Amino acid sequence: MVPEADGRESDWVRGMLADHSAAETNGREFQLWDGRWVAVSVYRTADGGHLRILRDITSRKQVETSLEESLAWLRGIMDTVVDGIITIDDTGTVLSYNSAAARIFGYDAAEVVGRDVAMLMPEPHRSEHGQYLRRYADTGEAHVVGIGRQVKGMRKSGEVFPLDLAVTEMRQGEMVTFIGVVRDITDRKRVEDALVESEQRFRDLAESASDWFWEMDSDFRFTFVSGRVRQVLGVGPSFFVGRPFTDLADSGEVSTAWEPQMELMRAHRPFRGFVFSHTLPSGAAKFVEMAGRPAFDADGLFCGYRGTATDITPLKRHERELAAQSEQRQAIIENMGQGVVVFDANERLVAMNQPARALLDLPPSAGNLDTLESLLLHLALQGEFGRGNAMVKVIRRLARLRRFPHQVFEHARPNGIVLEVRSTAMPAGGLILTFADITDRKKVEDTLREAKDAAERGNRAKATFLANISHELRTPLNAIIGFSELMKHEIFGPLEPVSYRTYVDDIHESGMHLLELINDILDMSKAEAGMTDLVDALVDVSAVIRSSMRMMSRRATANGIALVEDIPEDLPYLRADERRVRQIVLNLVSNAVKFTEEGGSVTVTAGCEPEGLVLTVTDTGIGMTPDELERVMHPFVQADTRLSRKYEGTGLGLPLTKALVVAHGGTIRLSSEPEKGTSVQVVFPPERVVRNAAEAIAAEEAGRRG
Repeated sequence: MVPEADGRESDWVRGMLADHSAAETNGREFQLWDGRWVAVSVYRTADGGHLRILRDITSRKQVETSLEESLAWLRGIMDTVVDGIITIDDTGTVLSYNSAAARIFGYDAAEVVGRDVAMLMPEPHRSEHGQYLRRYADTGEAHVVGIGRQVKGMRKSGEVFPLDLAVTEMRQGEMVTFIGVVRDITDRKRVEDALVESEQRFRDLAESASDWFWEMDSDFRFTFVSGRVRQVLGVGPSFFVGRPFTDLADSGEVSTAWEPQMELMRAHRPFRGFVFSHTLPSGAAKFVEMAGRPAFDADGLFCGYRGTATDITPLKRHERELAAQSEQRQAIIENMGQGVVVFDANERLVAMNQPARALLDLPPSAGNLDTLESLLLHLALQGEFGRGNAMVKVIRRLARLRRFPHQVFEHARPNGIVLEVRSTAMPAGGLILTFADITDRKKVEDTLREAKDAAERGNRAKATFLANISHELRTPLNAIIGFSELMKHEIFGPLEPVSYRTYVDDIHESGMHLLELINDILDMSKAEAGMTDLVDALVDVSAVIRSSMRMMSRRATANGIALVEDIPEDLPYLRADERRVRQIVLNLVSNAVKFTEEGGSVTVTAGCEPEGLVLTVTDTGIGMTPDELERVMHPFVQADTRLSRKYEGTGLGLPLTKALVVAHGGTIRLSSEPEKGTSVQVVFPPERVVRNAAEAIAAEEAGRRG
């Protein structure tokens, strides 16, 4: 058998020649024309010849191919599952990291594999993780392995978020591998927090409402009573909790309503308007009106009642007064701003004031509108409830008012007026209807709602636009910058003709400039939304300033501008976000260089003052007027607003710098004079200044080592 002649034969010949010329024996593997694989081992003989031994390794190759296919299949699964899957060894080093994990944490696999998994954890878990692994290896004591629990993770952006973590241990001989499955539960935690907040809101309302709330179990024993009951009845919630509902009948006057009420509750029906009396410790009587609804569990089993109770003692007294002072009552309601209509227990009209007649377009005299039914029928015939059978509409409304006498609803009249209607049952029977014209209020509400919707649409459109434009611009820019760098460094050979090199430099510089503009716009958008994230660490301000000056030196030299730095040797460190501090310095120095003419200078000074660490950038450039100083602090605004302006840019440098300084709790001050230059002073607060940097660095290092 010989290798087939499609290139393998030449490989075979070259391999044999190489074997003969090699100083030592070696082996090679070749695939034959029929698909089989052979391993060739070559040995030198004593007479200077060569002994060649061929061994069929097709089965081994098939196993290797199968293993590779299985590995590819497993990788495909890991890259398509929703949960993040991360594997680490017993030292905490990441061995694998799937696409879902990259989506959750924001790191690419290349940024994580081979590094300590603690980089995905916030403090203090990051510092404690190595100690935990060592303790587990020594004692077998596990906090996470073999169980699931909620922990905190940290994204590449620095955001700390909740996640579910399940860890399993896999042993292959002496090799230990831990497999972690993570799931981002940010949305679920938000829902849980909302539920807790909702329950707390209910508790707060229950404690502060004028009425009080109560709950009973299936045996009609009180399980909860809000604290408001103490102010009304003179006894605390503990007086009720655990006691049966019927005990309340023994605490006041005997009422014939108790037995019908208990029959209603045994039938598991909702109730309203149940009134009983309660004798206070002082001997005074209180009248309480209760309303309740039956509660059922998920299986439909009755589990008790819950409802409200209201102190109606004043209403009782008022009811007695009304019986003796009917004329005064009519005078009072006539002078009310709202329309009021009162019906007795037999639904007969007792009183109606003039505002009610005006709001409902009723005749001056009640005439035959002497019952609730006749009043509703009159309104139905006038088209108040729309088209259709008037009597059917009246019957439905009567039934609803009788079943639920306590209602508040809005009613739009045919003439365009919107009324707020309140229906209230009187303690001794009867019904009070009040009408209020809320047309103007509804118009204001509609206007506010439309404005809110418009604002939300604008915000959504802005966010969508920024996200889309970022993606659409970054994708081609990455290609432009990447390929221009390849051409610039002549990776695949020299550029011909030489004049192309200048064009490539221009393309690369323009691409980088456009990328900087996009990043500034996105950073400004995040700052305006209050979403600027800071990753605090110890920052050597001197090193940041010097590196920034080196970055700007080429541009400054090309423009004939001198860069001067005046930084003391003992300048303290800052506890700040190093990337953001560097961005602040670069923005200020870049602005100063841009607006300084040839022969000018830009000076950067720094020092520690009582008000904090002060960084000052001073130039001898074109300067600004007071009006221009105010304008340039607004996004997308430049001092020179002419279309033919000399200095290009987006107008985001100073506004973005201010946002980053403010995010650190600092302040920024500008002073300038036309044709003489500008000075920008940035002050970081004293609490961010670290005077003993060596001790702070040692403490951080000790904390990381645990």
